[in-house]
Amino acid sequence: MGIEDLPKYFQDRVDFDIRHGGYVWVGARQPVGYGFTFRKENGRRVTKMAHRVIYEMLVGPIAPGLQLHHDCGLKHCVDPKHIRSLPRSEHSSITGKAKMTHCRYGHSLAGENLYVNRGVRACRQCRNEHALAYYYDVVSKKTSEAPCPA
Repeated sequence: MGIEDLPKYFQDRVDFDIRHGGYVWVGARQPVGYGFTFRKENGRRVTKMAHRVIYEMLVGPIAPGLQLHHDCGLKHCVDPKHIRSLPRSEHSSITGKAKMTHCRYGHSLAGENLYVNRGVRACRQCRNEHALAYYYDVVSKKTSEAPCPA
């Protein structure tokens, strides 16, 4: 199966890029560059990544725990020849996230401050600050609005 076998909706949003040597998404894109499309699932309209939808149509389902990696480096590439499925840990090491030494707020990602959530390295201090802000913003407002039982 190839791009020409896709439904017309997808064919209209895919174009061959000569410089890139593969098919790219020319439909809607996220600010970070990934193409996206809308699909109906259980009667609801949901946003799906274009490269994932086309990969599943042409190659097959993506196994649980695997992520798609663009070997060409173009986030809007939808050519199955340029995309491969990898375990999360291997994908992170390729994209450089495993090499990060600090979070985006400058906290160290080492020792007690580093925690791993479903294979993703994260900052414990940021998580705690976010949870505390949520508590004071949402939970404390709910309890302060309750009428006094006296």
